[in-house]
Amino acid sequence: MSYSDLTKEELIAIVEKLERERKDLRDRPELTFEQAAVGIAFVSGKGEIIKVNNKFAQLFGTDPVDMISSNVNDISHPDDPNIDNSEVRKVWTGELDELEIKKRYIKKDKSVFWANLTLSLAKSAKNEPNYFIAVLQDITEKKSAEDNFFKERQFTDKLINSLPGIFYLYSIDGNETQLIKWNKNHEKVTGYSTEELRGMTVFDFFSKKESPAIRAALNNIIKKGKVAIEANLKLKSGELIPHYFEGHLLSDIDEYFFLGVGLDISEQYKAQKVLRKSEEKYAAVVENSNDGIVIHKAGRVIYVNPIVEKELGYDPKEVIGKDLTDFIAPEYQKIVAQRVMDRLLGKSVPKITIVDLVRKDTSRLSVELNTSLIKYEGEKAFLVTIRDITERKIAESKLRESESKLKEAQEIAKIGHWVLDLVENSLEWSDEVYRIFGLKPQGFKATYEAFLDNIHPDDRDMTNEAYSDSLVNKKPYEIVHRLKLKDGTIKYVIEKCESTFDKNGEPLRSVGTVQDITKQIEFENKLKASEEKFRRIFETTQDGYLLADIEGNLGSANPSAIRILGYNNEEELIGKSLGRDIYTDDKQREKTLKELFINDKVLNRELIFRKKNKDEIYVECNIQAIRNTQGEVIATEGTFRDITKRKLAEEELKKYQNNLEGLVKERTIELEKSHKENLKLSKAIDHSYATVVITDKDGNIEYVNPNFTRTTGYSADEAMNQNPRILKSNQMSQSHYKEMWDTILAGEIWKGDFINKKKNGDIYWESAIISPFYNEKNEITHFVAVKEDITKRKRAEEELELFKTFPIHQLKDLAWLIWMVIFFIKIMH
Repeated sequence: MSYSDLTKEELIAIVEKLERERKDLRDRPELTFEQAAVGIAFVSGKGEIIKVNNKFAQLFGTDPVDMISSNVNDISHPDDPNIDNSEVRKVWTGELDELEIKKRYIKKDKSVFWANLTLSLAKSAKNEPNYFIAVLQDITEKKSAEDNFFKERQFTDKLINSLPGIFYLYSIDGNETQLIKWNKNHEKVTGYSTEELRGMTVFDFFSKKESPAIRAALNNIIKKGKVAIEANLKLKSGELIPHYFEGHLLSDIDEYFFLGVGLDISEQYKAQKVLRKSEEKYAAVVENSNDGIVIHKAGRVIYVNPIVEKELGYDPKEVIGKDLTDFIAPEYQKIVAQRVMDRLLGKSVPKITIVDLVRKDTSRLSVELNTSLIKYEGEKAFLVTIRDITERKIAESKLRESESKLKEAQEIAKIGHWVLDLVENSLEWSDEVYRIFGLKPQGFKATYEAFLDNIHPDDRDMTNEAYSDSLVNKKPYEIVHRLKLKDGTIKYVIEKCESTFDKNGEPLRSVGTVQDITKQIEFENKLKASEEKFRRIFETTQDGYLLADIEGNLGSANPSAIRILGYNNEEELIGKSLGRDIYTDDKQREKTLKELFINDKVLNRELIFRKKNKDEIYVECNIQAIRNTQGEVIATEGTFRDITKRKLAEEELKKYQNNLEGLVKERTIELEKSHKENLKLSKAIDHSYATVVITDKDGNIEYVNPNFTRTTGYSADEAMNQNPRILKSNQMSQSHYKEMWDTILAGEIWKGDFINKKKNGDIYWESAIISPFYNEKNEITHFVAVKEDITKRKRAEEELELFKTFPIHQLKDLAWLIWMVIFFIKIMH
């Protein structure tokens, strides 16, 4: 029945009944609140819970009474962001009717659940904001289902995109097909973009010549449910690539879908061609092989290639039908027979055996037998490859002799070598590597991990990274690092390594050397320290240094010499003549050289030098003669300092002696005036109503003004050498303090508020400006904090406006005061 079938009287009766029910519900809000199927809470503007219904408390596994007066932030998941205050403000002011978000909450037993939160506003009778109504609905299962669906969808997409070849899903409508899903490889192989593939048919990917076969395959899949076919896939470029296609039919009521994959088999086609060619060449390869090839079946030879005749001197007919062991030297026959038996029984035996064969002329031939068990004409047989290793054995003998010499050379040069087989995961060290590492081969197994354990802990990561990077970059590396031996000895080594790789770029083998360079490093360190010391003296001394040959031509000069003589750089000064360009008095120069040749040195000699701009300066010199092994003077070197100012000062000193007393009196008056100003500034800080705290760079208090004691209750003696954390109330996040430290340690001024605790336990608010203080080296040495008690203002602001921030204009007086404190500290220092 619809409302249109009712009479007017019946409709009026229904409306009146609904109105009575609504009034009854309005008269019983408490019953509605308690019996609601969702959690409901009344929350103050400050976030404090005023009242909750039973369902709300059940969500958190607690009693409604226990939740009263707690803050909503206490039950929210700490990893979820807080609700946007600006959005909450809009609900409070009426700009938004309600705010709806999804977030996590913490139950009493610390478990977590997801909920849908709807936040609306309850107004007073005067239509003013009264409190928030928070409606909470548990959506944990729904959220879990959504997450699982998302994960399954992701997994499906990853699975499809990881399939080899191309993946496709077509819808089938009569004779028409439409591509509706594909993997990334489909786009990559065919060359079509996502937009181009959408809606293409199956026939778009095959030539007209193959269309009948494709249509027949589609008919088969509808009849049989699956199909497999080989055909040429037509790419966007028109190129045809052989593929193997396999598909299955999917049905959904009246709809049919064709799901399948296509695999590129062009390499198989190529392989088949190669195989045919290989089979054709097989006989030629075997017949012309440099290795002897023998097929041994049922205790007799049934095939030998021609090389056997050449190596052993037997006609193949003399070998066919005989046992191969008949041609093996007697001392090797037993071991070969045993290995043949073991292989027939399925036991694991080495494939290669080294033996001597007896030639027809009774001479010996050292060979390497490589034996494989094969099927020949349906029966077990042995394929034996015979390789002449006579030259290799001679080479091995020479190698052993060479290795002996190498070992001796390594001991002398203190160089060891190592080989790391990355396929077999085996490491070989030469004896010298063991010696360098202070280890014994019989008591230590060489592994890469053991190698790293013997590297100095501070160099371990660097060494490991160098080797790892060489494998990634496929380049050799050379590195100097330290070893720390078991007895605590520190050694320096230079390590070089080069690796080989297979055709796929995978590492196969690493070969390296390790050389003990401890003595060299120690010598270089001493030499470097000596050179550095000389270089520092040479570069930084205020005295000039000049080196000249016997003709007086300059060959070297330090920066001070260049500066004193007024040149721009060393190149400009080198090659100048001491006689023509530097000395002003030839007689004075000749006298100095004569004395130098006799005594080898001239000390504290006052001379006059000429600068680049022709100005003359007074210098004080120390000059030394440099002789060769035959005792001949080949050069001179010397240091000099500019004493022009001293000379002029001596003259000026005489002029100012009469005025000295007046200058002293004038300076005394200036100092007394400055002292009075300092006293005024000190009193200003002591009588300031702002708190002033000075700490060292580690935060230890070095100074507090009297207002610090009035505000915190701590005396200056109690605060001295303490950290400002004695005022910490634990009501502010660690991130707040971290942000403050990051700012001031970066050399910037930090402004902000603190909630601190006085000595008696009272909590109070402070507004603070903290500024770093630098010494003459531009290093931070102290921090100056100027703080103001803003507790009353904070309380007033909380009553007037919940989220009002601290006004910037109130910081003007504080900025002036912190400038005054910094100025005061500069005067003190």
